Amino acid sequence: MEEKRFNPDKLDRLNHPDRIHNFPVLDILEQIGFQETGKVVDIGAGTAFYSKPIAEKFPNSTIIAADISDVMIQWMEENVLPSYPTIQTLKIEDHHLPLDTGTIDFAFMVNLHHELDAPELNLKECYRILRKGGFLAISDWRKEQSEKGPSFELRYAPITVMAQLLSAGFQVIYNSADYPDNFVIVAVKN
Repeated sequence: MEEKRFNPDKLDRLNHPDRIHNFPVLDILEQIGFQETGKVVDIGAGTAFYSKPIAEKFPNSTIIAADISDVMIQWMEENVLPSYPTIQTLKIEDHHLPLDTGTIDFAFMVNLHHELDAPELNLKECYRILRKGGFLAISDWRKEQSEKGPSFELRYAPITVMAQLLSAGFQVIYNSADYPDNFVIVAVKN
């Protein structure tokens, strides 16, 4: 069986500059009207690739780079935190984000949804931590054959992810597959 989780030995791939085209995080923050003093959580942050541009653009915000991997947490603490004081690391577990209820303005995950054993539980946890009117963005590999990324069997169709979001209580406000390898869905907590 194919391993669902990203292999930390390949973390250099997480810093490839082309990745920004699959999830234009700053454009999404602009579209949702993100405020300068907001709180963001990057779920499955890896090397904080997407957290860094947020920290640069919104220096008065708090960015939490959360990951399940001790290797990734240590890498971020050694290579990212010294240059980005508004980024904090957070060790997480399956289906549990150790954050207070209703405290996050924007949460996102990139190429993580296909790794989740129980995505519905993770989405309910995201719903819990978001404030009313907070946003969750999910970007993951399109469900098509590709030389890059996970196998076709592990990938989700956007319609399935949208159904999971609706089941968790979210309202989907944006859905697009116009990115090089990924789809992007943005949902709001009403």
